[in-house]
Amino acid sequence: MNFIKANTNIKFENEVIDTLTLSKKKLPNLKIYTIKAILEFSGNSDVVLNRSIDYARVIAKVFETLKDYKLENKSQ
Repeated sequence: MNFIKANTNIKFENEVIDTLTLSKKKLPNLKIYTIKAILEFSGNSDVVLNRSIDYARVIAKVFETLKDYKLENKSQ
C-alpha cells in the first residue's frame, strides 16, 4: 500500500493496513518478506495461491496471525 500511496494520486478513505509493513515490524529477522516466506514461517507452507480470492484470504490470515504476534513467541 505504501508503494501505491507514494506513486499514485489514489486516496484511500478507509483505514489501510499494509501486511508487508506489519510483517517487517513483527518479524524483523526474516530475510525476505514474500507471502510464501511469511506462510512458511507461520507453518502454512501448504497454501496454494491460484486465484485472487485465495490471495485475499491468505492475506487476511497473515494479518490475523501477525496482529497480536510477539517476537518472543517464536525463534526465527
